[in-house]
Amino acid sequence: MDKQTIIDKIKKLIALRDGAQAIGSEGEANAAAAAIQRLLTQYNLEMAEVYQSAATGEKEESPIGRSSGLNTADPYRCGWKQDLLNVLCKHYYSKGFMVKGTCTMCVYGTDVNRMAVEYAFNFLTTVFSGLMPRRYKEHFAGYRILPRQRNLWAASYLLGCASGVRDKLEKEKAAEETCTALTVCHQTMIEHYLKDQGQKAGQWKSGARRMLDGNAYSIGEKDGRKQRIAKALK
Repeated sequence: MDKQTIIDKIKKLIALRDGAQAIGSEGEANAAAAAIQRLLTQYNLEMAEVYQSAATGEKEESPIGRSSGLNTADPYRCGWKQDLLNVLCKHYYSKGFMVKGTCTMCVYGTDVNRMAVEYAFNFLTTVFSGLMPRRYKEHFAGYRILPRQRNLWAASYLLGCASGVRDKLEKEKAAEETCTALTVCHQTMIEHYLKDQGQKAGQWKSGARRMLDGNAYSIGEKDGRKQRIAKALK
């Protein structure tokens, strides 16, 4: 396929994704988002090229915007989903902010980066939530454990998963010379967007942690490092 055919296909997928999100079809929206990412990576394209003006041939910058709130509440109240979302925002040159008075976070960044964060977040939270009871059963088969101990183990494991993803992505970025410049560039664009919109938002910061189960945390880190995450699009 030639370049214009690929761009037209991506535009159709963007429309499909937006339409699916509008009617609440998260599965279809996520599938379209994944397809967009694959095409951009496979054909070495940038979103600026997708937004290219057919009339003038001039490129338009991919706009900075805000995502809808992502639910970061968890039954263990340990903040593992918030940790994970911030890790993904950093990887995809975005910023995550808490929505005041809620357990949701919104993401600021370019259209494609917000899309990537949301897709990776939904995928990884589903994976880790499913792995946790399996790992717990493997570790405590035949033992009777108090609910309080089980909750501590689960929270420690899930926090370890987020830490493992962070380690994996930081190692990948360390090998790329342009990451620092790209991060500064995107952060500046986001700050300008917030200023233009007259918005003020406080970035979530990890607070003091309660005592963790070191073994569970270590198991979670290993599972976190094993996950395959799409490369950041620049």
